Amino acid sequence: MKPAKIAVICIAALAAIGLALVVRAMGSPSREPATASAAVEARPMAKVLVAARDLEAG
Repeated sequence: MKPAKIAVICIAALAAIGLALVVRAMGSPSREPATASAAVEARPMAKVLVAARDLEAG
């Protein structure tokens, strides 16, 4: 085999191994357990003024 073909095959093999490691890492669950978020305090709603009837523009 020509040295160029051997180099291409080696580079392709390294790329395949790297891709396999990336896919494996993406597929495995994370080691840290999901932390529960703290309960959010219910704040009082702001009072909003509304019109009793439609208002004319201008």
